[in-house]
Amino acid sequence: MPRSLPLAFALALGATLAAQSAPCYSMNDATNGVSGGITAAALSGPVSWGFQFTPTASQVIQSVQIYTENRFQARAMQLEIWSDASGLPSARLGGGSFKIQTAWFTSWRGTNFEQPVVMAANTPYWIVWIEPGGSRLPYDPAGTPLPGARRLTGGVWTAGTAQALKFRLFCGLLDDLNVSPFGPGCNGAGGIASTFTNHTPTIDNALFMVEGIGLPTATASILVLGVQPSWTPVLIPGGPPGCFLHTDPFVVLTGLTGNGAVNSPTGPSGHTAFGLPIPNVPTLAGLTLGLQVGALDTSFAVPVPIVTGNAVNVRLY
Repeated sequence: MPRSLPLAFALALGATLAAQSAPCYSMNDATNGVSGGITAAALSGPVSWGFQFTPTASQVIQSVQIYTENRFQARAMQLEIWSDASGLPSARLGGGSFKIQTAWFTSWRGTNFEQPVVMAANTPYWIVWIEPGGSRLPYDPAGTPLPGARRLTGGVWTAGTAQALKFRLFCGLLDDLNVSPFGPGCNGAGGIASTFTNHTPTIDNALFMVEGIGLPTATASILVLGVQPSWTPVLIPGGPPGCFLHTDPFVVLTGLTGNGAVNSPTGPSGHTAFGLPIPNVPTLAGLTLGLQVGALDTSFAVPVPIVTGNAVNVRLY
């Protein structure tokens, strides 16, 4: 497991960062009303739930959120977009995963995609939610139902009950209040490497976590933590093409990427997570740092085979 590092050290003062960007397409997200039910325990493996939607405009999607929680399993969830064939999910177009923290309250959680998904206007697609069991049903009791489908591990898709899924699709990478992504990730064996967080960087947030997806499976991962807002991105010397160090390497933590499914103790394939608890030190408010994930990628025959994601700037408050 990766090490955790308290943020109790001097950081550089940074500029105010933007609030969360508006979604490109969403449904049932005007309120925080949510179903009181939870999914059944998935004894035979994770369960995939599909929800059909039809965008009215052509868009390129890079990230997604749903409204849920899981207080029983500290595993992971996966969110994907699939094409449609005959009213059922047909082929996976892209997606990503994120780690569950059982101390969550029900809230918006999501992931970047390991590759952008191009959606055509007036064409049906499916959001696929893969969860380990015991998850809050992300349904709006007063919302607009979407055609549903379900698939058990190793099974086939079958038609399901229409449900009012609460979801948001974004044309950019995940951001939030005082969390701003910057710089490109590079393309490797796991897709386009990407860095994100599902938390706002508030003082005394013991759950703050940084995650990465689009990384190679079952390999060493790193988190680079920087403190210089004026740092100029540089290509990694001897690294794969297009792989940048977007923030200064003030601290480098090591971890592992997953090699399993969402209910696996190792985590989903190509996913990594680093806990960074923010201490209750009020003087840290207003300070910023840069965060960037990377991983060893032996598919590149270069001296330093490290693929890197985008970075995120966070401003503590």
